[in-house]
Amino acid sequence: RAGSWLGDAKHTVGMAQTFPFPGKKRLDHELARTDFAVAAALEAWQQRELVREVKAAFYRALAAERFADIAAELAGVAEASATQARQRVEAGAAPRQEQLRAEIAREQARAEQAEAARDQRTARQTLAALLGGADLEGVTLEGDLEPLDSPDRWDAFSPAELASHPALEIALLNRLRAERALARARLEPYPDLTLGVAGGREGVPAGQGVIEVQVALPLPLLDRARGRQREARAEQAVAEAEAHTQAQALWTAWVTARERFRTAAEQARRQREEILPRAEEALRLVQLGFAEGRFALLDLLDTQRTVAETRRAYWQTVLEWHLARTELEALTQPAPTGAPPTSVPHSALNSD
Repeated sequence: RAGSWLGDAKHTVGMAQTFPFPGKKRLDHELARTDFAVAAALEAWQQRELVREVKAAFYRALAAERFADIAAELAGVAEASATQARQRVEAGAAPRQEQLRAEIAREQARAEQAEAARDQRTARQTLAALLGGADLEGVTLEGDLEPLDSPDRWDAFSPAELASHPALEIALLNRLRAERALARARLEPYPDLTLGVAGGREGVPAGQGVIEVQVALPLPLLDRARGRQREARAEQAVAEAEAHTQAQALWTAWVTARERFRTAAEQARRQREEILPRAEEALRLVQLGFAEGRFALLDLLDTQRTVAETRRAYWQTVLEWHLARTELEALTQPAPTGAPPTSVPHSALNSD
């Protein structure tokens, strides 16, 4: 310590320790734990979203292969039909316009085949990117777009299943953090106590030994932390609203995905059991009639295209079913981070 100008000197060495007001340290620790839990829940959410995106990309790649096969089949039929039409015209058995229409259909089928092949490459590239840039060149995707599950299997799920979703867990953790931050802000006006002790000698040249005890208590005369309290209350209100909004968004996503799932399942069933058999039967009859001379080549081409479009529509519906199921699985699978730290806002998670 510094000496005085009168010639006396005081030389002391000591230490001081600040003791926070009761509750401050505990709340600081709880806030840190909440931040850690938010980070863990965010990581779980990202993992869940990645799995959903990979599944969806895989099903899109499988469907793209089906679409490419249908387009290639239709292009082959159109090529053969154009050749046959040319031969019929050269033999005088058909008018020139039949050959022209067959050639137009062939070019259209070629363009559709090229587009389907491009879509297939894009789907595989998207899947490869999600898999970390894996090389899928020449790789055969093993998987079956069928069979379809029954829509009833999802009816057993309740709104409580959505409580484990990381997005809602994050919202609830943020709400909890806002509550703790408000409690911490309310303790801010209460001063921390500082205690210190020092020992040394006073006087020149070899003065008397002294021991000093210091007590410091700051007086918050100007700053009562009211601004921080108002800010904490505002953040709490925002967090509460976001928790209800997130719960409502999850429930809406669940209802939408389940309706997509049910609709696609019903449409796929009708297409598989009713529409496709009728289209194929119509093609069989037209092929038989064409062989007997009762139908023109253009009738056969139109029927073949109709059957191909019907098959493509069926696989598009099956793809939609898989995408909806993937969405439902992502919404309802258990969260690896555990249960939410507080109750779910049931006012938002309403059943239909």
